[in-house]
Formats: sequence, structure tokens, C-alpha cells
Amino acid sequence: MLQTNSETIRLDFAKALAREVGILAREMQKNLGRVEQKGHQDYVSEVDRNIEAMIRDKVIEAFPGDVILGEELGGQTGDSLWVVDPIDGTSNFVRGQSFWCVSISYLRDGKPVVGVIYAPATDELFYARAGQGAFCNGAPMRVKKVNNESEAVIELDWSPSESPEELISMLAKFLKAGFEFHRSGSCALCLANVANGKMDAYWEVFTKPWDALAGYLLVKEAGGQTNNFESNLFENQGNLIVAASPELFGKIVKLF
Repeated sequence: MLQTNSETIRLDFAKALAREVGILAREMQKNLGRVEQKGHQDYVSEVDRNIEAMIRDKVIEAFPGDVILGEELGGQTGDSLWVVDPIDGTSNFVRGQSFWCVSISYLRDGKPVVGVIYAPATDELFYARAGQGAFCNGAPMRVKKVNNESEAVIELDWSPSESPEELISMLAKFLKAGFEFHRSGSCALCLANVANGKMDAYWEVFTKPWDALAGYLLVKEAGGQTNNFESNLFENQGNLIVAASPELFGKIVKLF
């Protein structure tokens, strides 16, 4: 019971925090400051760092025994762990686009038990607690039931760990199977949209923990099916992620 209460407290905290920093980041988007390129099509702005620093300060103040791992400022892992992406979809963010979000997850003993994603442009707050379902602005979410590949749209993303040839080969398999595809540039928000039934599936060959953990939990709690993304996740510093409705999941994995 104590652990359950602890997770409820952290969920409520994460919901309020994600909304607070998301609204602030949207205001800060009007004056980005310095933008750096970390790698191939991989950007970071002063806003990313400032928002992550704010999240860290507030988490440590509220839960001084917890540890934090973030995309921009690093950190450590532990039994009571927060994993955060202050702005997932930075490439969109720095271009003044709206498809980006704040992603906050909480893991206990290596298992994601709280996931929160806030999309400021649409004022959508997605959240889930393990075993308690997934919600958007208070309304329950369910993945969309799609049986046919020819009716399905899959979100794909790409990282430099994958060669262009591998991406083209993967895309060809999806197209031959009948899928339509999108590449929107925010793993977390795309996973939230799978959970909310706005998108049918998501696939990315190598995804970092902060990009996907919150959305991964959302999909599972919304009745979707995933691969075991969390397995050796921190040792590998990322993993393949596949998330879809149960009807599509088996058809997707059979393609590879």
C-alpha cells in the first residue's frame, strides 16, 4: 500500500511538473538562445538545458532520495529513478514547429511505473501508472483496433546508429505489406498518439531511454502491445522499440 501511494504521489507530481515546464518551454520557444548541433540532425537548445535543470531541481526538492537521468545533463540510475526528456522533438522545436513534448517517467526497481507526456501545442496531458490504465486530460485511452496493414499508419523514426540502407530496406518492407508511414520527429509524442488511437503503430531501431519510457508505458496501459524495450536498456543505452495494437503487433514483427 505504501508503494502504491508513493507512485500515486509521483504521478500527480509529474503531471503538474510536465504541464508547468511545458507551458514555460512554449514561451521560451519564441526566444531560443543558442542552438547547437550534437550530431547528425540532432539538436539541443538553451531551452532544453534550462527546462531539464528546472525539472531536476523540483524532483530533488520533492523526493531527495530519488535519482535522475536526463537527455541533456546526464545523471545516474538507481532503484527509484526519474528519466526525463525536457523537449522531445527538439528538431521541430527549434524550427518553431509544434510537434514536441515534455516526457517524464519514473521507474521503481528498473520497471517503469509512471509515465507522463505533455504536448503544449494541443494542451494534451497523457499519463499512466502501471496497472491503472492510461489517460489523456482525464479521459481513458485505448489503442485503435486495426486488423489490416492496408488500413494502418505506422510512425517510423531513424537514428544515426542505423545506416540509410537499413532504413530504406525497413521502409520497403512496411510499404510492401501495405502500411502508410509518417515520420514526425518526436518518439514520445508518437507513442502517446498510438496509445490514444490517433496512430496505429510505432517502430524505431534504436531509441534512448528518455525518448520512449513514458510513451512505452502509455501504450501498454492503453491495451497496446510492445516488445521488451526495458530489457538491458541502460546497459545498451537504448533499444529497439515496437508498439502497436495487438492485432498489428504480430504482423509487424513477422516482417523482420
